[in-house]
Amino acid sequence: MKNKLKLMMSATVLISALALPDVVLASDGTVTFNGALVASTCTVVVNGGGSANGTVTLPTVATSLLATTGDTAGVTQFTLNLAGCGLITNLTTVNAFFESGAGVDPTTGNLINLTGGGAANVVVQLFPANDLTTQIKPGLYPQVKATDILLADGSGTLNYAAQYYALDTTTAGAFSSNVTYSLIYN
Repeated sequence: MKNKLKLMMSATVLISALALPDVVLASDGTVTFNGALVASTCTVVVNGGGSANGTVTLPTVATSLLATTGDTAGVTQFTLNLAGCGLITNLTTVNAFFESGAGVDPTTGNLINLTGGGAANVVVQLFPANDLTTQIKPGLYPQVKATDILLADGSGTLNYAAQYYALDTTTAGAFSSNVTYSLIYN
């Protein structure tokens, strides 16, 4: 009886061991993350409006201007005005980083229409104001940026542009999107 019990227990352990997946744990290296937080940041005003949150109003354009994939229209300049930028030890410049979010296509970095039943087959693209050929793609790395503001100057303006971009033949309707930004100190 004892041998039969030992045999059954051995068989159970063997079957359990065979049923488990092969698990191999190995360590190939370590990634260390270093950074810093600063107490001093710049004050931001969008388009001179008095707040770090603002609205950029794109022009109303005809769908005929956005009839085929790749058509663009409605280039509109906007600014992030920075003031009160103090010197921070070992840092010399500041710029904006546009982040991903509900209003951003995570693959292309285009701003998508969040208006239900609004204009279709159209997105908005962001650019540094002085270069409409190099798109800023929110949430994607590396990210194109406007000209850095020197912290020693204490203030400055980051200049941008936005434009409609046709994904296909567009349809009429409202367009609304948004993007979050953060100031990045270097």
